Amino acid sequence: MKKIESEKYSNYLNNFRISLSKKLKPNIGVVSNVSPVSDGGAIIEVEFVHNKPSKDTIGKHIYPTLNAALKNVKQSAFGGNLDAFIFNGTNALMEGNRIIIIKDGKSSEWTSEATEKDFSRVLGSVK
Repeated sequence: MKKIESEKYSNYLNNFRISLSKKLKPNIGVVSNVSPVSDGGAIIEVEFVHNKPSKDTIGKHIYPTLNAALKNVKQSAFGGNLDAFIFNGTNALMEGNRIIIIKDGKSSEWTSEATEKDFSRVLGSVK
C-alpha cells in the first residue's frame, strides 16, 4: 500500500497560505482539504471562511487517479465522464468562496517556486 505524502502536501499548503495571508483580511480563515492520488498528485480544495480558524485536512484515502479524486469533490466546472479528462501540471479554478487546485505528481509541481507560481496565477491580481 502506498504511503500518503503528508509532508509534501503540508509544505505546499503552508507555502500557499503564506502567500495568501498577505491578501486576506484578519477575520478570514482558510480551510484546505487534500485528496491524495497514487502518483503523488492531489486535488486541493481551499475554502475561505469568515470568523473561523484555518485548518488543513489531508485525506487518508489514496485515489488511483486525479479523475477518481475529482469525482469526490463537489464542483461544477467538469461534468459528464470525468475519466475522459487528462490533467497535466497544475490546473486551478475558482468556484464561489473556494479554489480547486488539480496537481499531478511530478515533483516539480510541488516546490515552493511552483506554489508561488500557482498562487500568482490564481490570485496574483487580487488586492
